Amino acid sequence: TKALGNLMFSSVSKNNQKKEVCSHYNIGNDFYSLWLDETLSYSCGYFQTEEDTLHRAQCNKVDRILKKLYLKEGMTLCDIGCGWGYLLLRAAKKYGINGVGITLSEEQKKVFEERIKAEHLEEQLSVKLLDYRDLKTLDISFDRVVSVGMVEHVGRENYIPFMECVKQVLKPGGLFLL
Repeated sequence: TKALGNLMFSSVSKNNQKKEVCSHYNIGNDFYSLWLDETLSYSCGYFQTEEDTLHRAQCNKVDRILKKLYLKEGMTLCDIGCGWGYLLLRAAKKYGINGVGITLSEEQKKVFEERIKAEHLEEQLSVKLLDYRDLKTLDISFDRVVSVGMVEHVGRENYIPFMECVKQVLKPGGLFLL
């Protein structure tokens, strides 16, 4: 029963979370390209009509999230668990924000950096290989913080510390969307 418990409730230490995320997302971007759309968005899409493709549903989701963040040009946005970076790329192009994405996956970081260069957004966006618990080491305060489909990696016993980490980097009056 202890082994089953360890499978169901794995360690949420920094070391173990890094291992788990890497074992999941560092298996190669080619694998994810086989079944994700070109945004490489991993969490579920938002299908507004029966005719929506997976790509349209992912764009719908990201646009809905960005609208809820009430972004304005020049704002700063942190995406915790940014994946391959589509949300921040869209926010930079559509709203003119400056953003930082954090991930524990070297493979996701590599693709996101390539996308930033391809879109000529190096002045607006960056991606860091960073655990959310180390956000304060960035020494940046953000107008907005977002995290989409990443909280399951945090673990229940870390929900409060997760929220405290967000609070540490969120400007007074800022907005966090989970």
